[in-house]
Amino acid sequence: MGIFQRRILWAAGLCFAPDSMEILLLSFLTVVLRQDWQLTQTQTSTITFSVFAGALLGSLTLGPLGDSVGRRPVFTLAATIISFFGLLMALANSYASLLLLMKFLVGFGVGHVIRMLTSISPRSQSISD
Repeated sequence: MGIFQRRILWAAGLCFAPDSMEILLLSFLTVVLRQDWQLTQTQTSTITFSVFAGALLGSLTLGPLGDSVGRRPVFTLAATIISFFGLLMALANSYASLLLLMKFLVGFGVGHVIRMLTSISPRSQSISD
């Protein structure tokens, strides 16, 4: 693994860390959200699902965009999306704002980070050789 791959690994890790903490905390907070916001089990499950749906669409959208305009600007865009909407989640006061706006869009940014990490591995570590 070269210096470039190590730098990308650190940058991607900084994008994944807040998302991972968010998923972990959400598993504990669903009990509180269910009581405070009177949510059903289906609604609390849908909140977590929205992150993964966003990741799917982010991967399908931002991946090809990164191939056409360059990975660095699209990675910067993905990191900005993750940071901005991750911070806005602190202001969420309803199910719709938490689910539709914040969680989905954070997942959208994370989808590109996942796709980018799979495309920058050094050739010596590729399983296709």
